[in-house]
Amino acid sequence: MQRKTALILGASRGIGAATAMNLASRGLRTILVARNQSNLTIRRDSLPGEGHETIAADLSRPQSAAVILDHCSRIGLPDIVVWNHYVRSELKKLEKVSSAGWAQALQENCRVILELYPAFADHQRIQGFGRWILVSSAVAQLGGPGQGIYASVKSAQEALIRTIAVEQGNKGITANIIRAGFIDTPGIRENYDQETIQRLSSMNLAGRAGKPEDVAAAVGFLVSEEASFVNAAILPVDGGLSSGWFLNPPAP
Repeated sequence: MQRKTALILGASRGIGAATAMNLASRGLRTILVARNQSNLTIRRDSLPGEGHETIAADLSRPQSAAVILDHCSRIGLPDIVVWNHYVRSELKKLEKVSSAGWAQALQENCRVILELYPAFADHQRIQGFGRWILVSSAVAQLGGPGQGIYASVKSAQEALIRTIAVEQGNKGITANIIRAGFIDTPGIRENYDQETIQRLSSMNLAGRAGKPEDVAAAVGFLVSEEASFVNAAILPVDGGLSSGWFLNPPAP
């Protein structure tokens, strides 16, 4: 694995940053992608090992895939892709979601992988090795009030990953899904008040919020040689959320 390269989308903080640290610690070269170059540089410089790269790209923009592909074509296409990004949309009850807004969210959140996939998959087939990991959410399965767009996007991303597994599974390529529960990330702290964070953190069997490192450890396993027989799988990293929802149900 020390000669493999991993492209991590959304790598400047939270789950993406923890994943970069985990994979770099395993000896992989990483390519970190996010919007803010200064944050990416700080993250890259904190990683063990050498040869790590950064790509500043706004993944909501149509040109982002071309920027990533151009950079990767010059430094080497990735053997591993960690799909960890969501272009945030406003929380809205379903009756207030327009079809145009829903379609835009799907396009913004799926376009980059659809455009990168042909070149990356060709490279991986030639190598006889490839890993695609989607960081999804328990909301894709459970739903949530005001989260119709988010659940739709994550479900669509999951469908694309499963299709990669089906189409490429006999080429040494695996594609798997991590369904994360409530994870304590900077984005969570920016968008939820403390009372809500405490309530959601306790709605699982572990009785706490997950850490970005919890998800990163699962990514580390799925990219490894030991996981070569794991394909099209959904791995919950949620503290037992689906069995512990009754512990502290959300307020009506």
